[in-house]
Amino acid sequence: MSDIVVYDQVGARKPVRNFVMEWNEGVPCTVRQLIAERVRHEHEKVHTDTTGLSPNEIVNLPNLFLFDKISAEEAIEKALTAFAKNGFMLFADGRPLSDLDQMVPILPRTDVTFIRLIPLKGG
Repeated sequence: MSDIVVYDQVGARKPVRNFVMEWNEGVPCTVRQLIAERVRHEHEKVHTDTTGLSPNEIVNLPNLFLFDKISAEEAIEKALTAFAKNGFMLFADGRPLSDLDQMVPILPRTDVTFIRLIPLKGG
């Protein structure tokens, strides 16, 4: 098994570790698959039963109202469209990923950073 460590970054801020995905060693991975797995993970977090979670865990769940109205597959399509329209950037071990069908080299540990772009004021 390989670990894909997912980081989130907003604009020029420092990346923050979000979660770790396990990936089968030797199985190829495309940018499209990487984004889809990320969205599925977030969608599952939103639809988690909060019974038994600590207050800290509940506070750290994503905004529930954003995902309730769409399925995981619809959320994946929106994320793929956003990537295609440069809504966010994606890096694997510091290398930019630019095409949905681009292969992502998965090592025993691969760091992946999703960077949300922020529009400049006045522009």
